[in-house]
Amino acid sequence: MVEKEGIDEGEAMKAYRAVREESNQDPEVAERDEVSSALVDWVDAMLQNLEKEIDDVDAKIGAGIMMAKLTPEEMAAAAMYLKDTLGKDGVQELISNLSKDGDGKILVEDIVRLGSRAEEVVSAEAGER
Repeated sequence: MVEKEGIDEGEAMKAYRAVREESNQDPEVAERDEVSSALVDWVDAMLQNLEKEIDDVDAKIGAGIMMAKLTPEEMAAAAMYLKDTLGKDGVQELISNLSKDGDGKILVEDIVRLGSRAEEVVSAEAGER
């Protein structure tokens, strides 16, 4: 989220209105204030749009993190220790099988499921001995 610094919006608007009321007595100043007010409104609308866009991007990034997805590259880095037991081709096959969903991402739940199956196999083999 965007953090704001300095005077809060309410205080700034109060100060602006106070100065505007003082200058309303002079027609030339009133005309400048009208232009100034239009500019303030335009800048305010632009800032609100930017803040909304930033919040949307922040939410999208946050949602991706909450979905617990990894890129194939992240999975490859995490799976390097498997290289010795599976070999390079085995690791590539594993990554390819896990990133089948079309968006190129790997669900962490698929990795957990794979790990659970591996633990079950190891437990079953240990029980047979």
